[in-house]
Amino acid sequence: MAQLPNLPGYATISKLGGGGFGNVYLAKENVSGRLVAIKSLKNDDPDVQQELIDEIQLIAKLDQPNVVNYYHPIIHDNKIHFVMEYCERGDLYKGKGTQQEIIRWITDCSYALSKLHDEGVFHNDLKPGNILISNNGIAKISDFGCANLYRGTIAFMPPEFLAGEFTTLQDPRRDVYALGLTLLELLCGTNPFYDLEREQIIEKHLAGDIWMADTPEWLQEVILKSMHRIPELRFQSTLEFAEALEAKSIPSILNKRKLLAGALAKKIDNLSRQKKWAKARSVVDAGLIEYADDVSVLRASGAFFLKRNDLANAYSTLSKAVKINPRVDIQKELGLCQLELGNHTKAISLINDHLSRSGLDLEAYNALIRCYYETGRYEYAIDLANELLSTKSMKLDCLVNNKMICEIMREKCSFDHLLRSPNPFIQYHLKLISEDKETFSRNGKPSLKSKLLFQEYRFDRLRDGANSFWISKSAESTTGHLSEISKAIYRIGRLDYENDLEFPTNKVSRRHAVIINQRNDVWLYDLGSTGTQLNRKQISKSPIMDRSSITINKDFSFSYISDPTKLL
Repeated sequence: MAQLPNLPGYATISKLGGGGFGNVYLAKENVSGRLVAIKSLKNDDPDVQQELIDEIQLIAKLDQPNVVNYYHPIIHDNKIHFVMEYCERGDLYKGKGTQQEIIRWITDCSYALSKLHDEGVFHNDLKPGNILISNNGIAKISDFGCANLYRGTIAFMPPEFLAGEFTTLQDPRRDVYALGLTLLELLCGTNPFYDLEREQIIEKHLAGDIWMADTPEWLQEVILKSMHRIPELRFQSTLEFAEALEAKSIPSILNKRKLLAGALAKKIDNLSRQKKWAKARSVVDAGLIEYADDVSVLRASGAFFLKRNDLANAYSTLSKAVKINPRVDIQKELGLCQLELGNHTKAISLINDHLSRSGLDLEAYNALIRCYYETGRYEYAIDLANELLSTKSMKLDCLVNNKMICEIMREKCSFDHLLRSPNPFIQYHLKLISEDKETFSRNGKPSLKSKLLFQEYRFDRLRDGANSFWISKSAESTTGHLSEISKAIYRIGRLDYENDLEFPTNKVSRRHAVIINQRNDVWLYDLGSTGTQLNRKQISKSPIMDRSSITINKDFSFSYISDPTKLL
């Protein structure tokens, strides 16, 4: 039989339990005769010991009735021992108690944890063995050895921790999950994740294979929400969990919140449609804070980011929406993201999936043509454009232009039927292929394709004279002569190559960049040049807002101004 520790001031009676952290003993205080539990830790690292002492002292100061009282530490033979309250009825490992008692115990623990979380203490290893019952029937949370640490019991870890997809150890939703699973085990007498590997636990969650016999429906709903595989869809705090258990339902406020989130998503969509970009961005930022787990807000925000060419935010926001609800219909938006990232195979698959359910989406068809164009499958693009243009309701300017540039790449050079077209993209291309001094090289770089402009669906009704902006050849927008520009496509490049803004140096490409001038939606496109910067950031294409500095090949800068009256 192992020798019991001989600690100053205490007579050790027996061993109560043990584990990887150390052992727990029943002891009697010599002076008072009070029975106590003493936890003896194996780790003798002074830094770890001091960390635990600080944590326990904070917990003791909070004086929570549903947390085991920690009296004081003892350092003896370089080991640390915590003297704490002795709970005569032991832990909940064997599921002691009626259904009513179990619900009350977990509710009380949830309220206590809410107070601890407010103070920055997160248990991170909740389970039946770490909840003790005092002689008068009060549940007490014990064993804070994993507080704020990654360690814990695998069977009680939420899926995002098992998969390593977490950003902080101070997440109340980890304790919510473990409490919900503890409640399930106490009610049903079994834990569905015991003896499973990490991957198997994740698969079981994905399959929704969690069984609860003889449990009221309201309680099943509360438990399943507390254990949801997606943390954003769990109760967001142990306080919410406790209130749901007391109310015997998931609060109806969540339905109201869903309505408010839906209204905000609609507002984002409307502002984006009206091209009120600054206002839409402020609503997006507020929405992603207030409704970070709402699929409708994530979808609308992702679509907004996509329209502003903010691909990183677009992809992460849309991906989060799919993770929360795999059935959400955002295949087109994800496909457009993949297209902008140059992943054409994925883009084609996603866009085709969308079109199988939304067969009249002309923006999606136009994106599909772009996939074929950029991958050199010009005949596919031409056939699809012809098929769409043969339908009376689908005669879009962008389809005509995009068919034209595919035909240019197929070396068709007769476009007499388009000479009177009001589409600035078509007029741009007609001039490009008939220039006396070509802005591209027939057999080298820059290529003809790098100077062609694929017409996005957003520019379908683009016309000359519909919008004005101003150019100052000074890098400072408040100085220099301002030139008003109303051309729909403003060409920037080297002198003598039929550009609108010309630079007399071979450091600038013959056709360096263009500004596509649409009201409230002006864009700068680099044309495979020696480099174009917008506000000191290298771009391939980007929307331009208000006042901006445009730099050509790092050496030549000028200012774009959307409204000169705003300079005052």
